[in-house]
Amino acid sequence: MLSIESVNHVGIRIKDKARSVAFYKILGFQFTTDVGFEKGHPIILKHPSGVVLNLLGPSNTPEGENILMDVPEKYAGITHVALTVRSLQDARDLMEKQQHRTHRFIQFWRYVSHFYTRSGQECD
Repeated sequence: MLSIESVNHVGIRIKDKARSVAFYKILGFQFTTDVGFEKGHPIILKHPSGVVLNLLGPSNTPEGENILMDVPEKYAGITHVALTVRSLQDARDLMEKQQHRTHRFIQFWRYVSHFYTRSGQECD
């Protein structure tokens, strides 16, 4: 067995650089560097908790389409990342305060919630 200590980072391909960076900043992520977003290299964001995101871009698909979630064919790949927060209510309140009213939470199990746009698409 390999002794894994933690997840190093999560890579997410995005379409809108400014919108995505602004969204993750609301969640507390801090901009570290942009190593060439327009050429497909990551923008690196780090959260004080240690979670690191690599926002890769730019996506060249039509707006709103996610090949892993929004087409009849089911391709292999990561469909989502789940973050543990101290309080789901605090997360809801933060989204409301920041006027991200296009999102809704769906709670399942005891402590977990998915975060979706009102159209049913998971947030980037």
